[in-house]
Amino acid sequence: MPPRLTAEFAHLHPDGSLHLSLATGDQQELIGKGWGERHPLHSAQINVVMLYGPRTDEELAVARAVIRAAYRYATGRDDAAADDSSRRRAAR
Repeated sequence: MPPRLTAEFAHLHPDGSLHLSLATGDQQELIGKGWGERHPLHSAQINVVMLYGPRTDEELAVARAVIRAAYRYATGRDDAAADDSSRRRAAR
């Protein structure tokens, strides 16, 4: 996960919760709104947070938005651009 740039940007647990890496502002929003908490090992080098598993369609929409934010943070790209390039490759 960032900033190491050598690992995953998110992973899913069996209970539906996720560990992911987010920009500082996104971390603050996630925790402030009660959607998750800092990972026990959180530090300047390990900026991982836990997103609680969604229980409703509305919470699933939040989870999707948080995962997109983690992807943007890890790659510097919007996921829509990645989806478009994947579709172009598949169409060849």
